[in-house]
Amino acid sequence: MTKKSLFWAMIMSIIPGLGLIYVNKTVFGVVIMITAFIGFLIILTGILAIIGLPVLILTEIINWFATIWCVIKYPGGWKWF
Repeated sequence: MTKKSLFWAMIMSIIPGLGLIYVNKTVFGVVIMITAFIGFLIILTGILAIIGLPVLILTEIINWFATIWCVIKYPGGWKWF
C-alpha cells in the first residue's frame, strides 16, 4: 500500500465525497456525494433553501472531518504532500 497525501485528499474534498473515495472509502464517499447533491437540489427550489443549505453545509463538514480521519488512519500510512 502506498501512503496517501493529506493535502491531495483535502483538495479533492472540495467536491463532497471525492476525498473519501481517494482513501478507499468508496461507499461512504458516494453516500456523501448523493446527500450533498440532494441538498444542492433542495437549495435550487428556492422555497426549501432553509432546509437545503444546512444539509449542504453539514455534509461538507462531515466530509472534511471524515477525510482527515480516514487519511490519518489509512493502513498504508499518510504524508503531508
